[in-house]
Amino acid sequence: MSEKQRKKHSPTHHDNKSSVDYMFEEPNEEMYKKAFKAFDRDGDGKIDASEIQAVEKVLGQNPSNSDVKRFIRRTDRDSDGGINFEEFKKSIKSTLSSSTSHSSQNYFTKLLFAFKYFDTDKDGFLTVDELRQICAELGDDQLQEAEVHAFLQIADKDNNHKLDVGELIAALEQYQYTSAGGQNYSYSSQ
Repeated sequence: MSEKQRKKHSPTHHDNKSSVDYMFEEPNEEMYKKAFKAFDRDGDGKIDASEIQAVEKVLGQNPSNSDVKRFIRRTDRDSDGGINFEEFKKSIKSTLSSSTSHSSQNYFTKLLFAFKYFDTDKDGFLTVDELRQICAELGDDQLQEAEVHAFLQIADKDNNHKLDVGELIAALEQYQYTSAGGQNYSYSSQ
């Protein structure tokens, strides 16, 4: 294992948790709120099937309508047709505490697992270095430094120089939307 790989998979100097422990650690309240907001696209306080499918599409997935509706029926404890914040949290907590993880069936935990995978310093945010790592793992290791910084500047809505889970999803959606429209979207030209 190379030094770079060892650093990626080892605990940081200020944190004794392993990367695996961090992946299955329950998110803090702020991360729950931001992840819920990333799914609750219309801001009505409930997540419906179309909102799950929209986020999954941004993440490169294409779940069937029947799979998403089945997931909502299992998760929607008050049977009002949508998943509220408390049901959202309970769904994630049950997946994280399950000895037989059903994360492949839980759209919410898949999002958090993906985010936490790239959050190598385990602080709940993605930095320029972590964004660069995402690009490398997705096969674009030639992305220029200026483009990574420009992406961060555009996506970082609260101007703290790092991205939370909601900001990342919004930026990926913006990128996907402009790319799908036939435009060549370059963050360096912004």
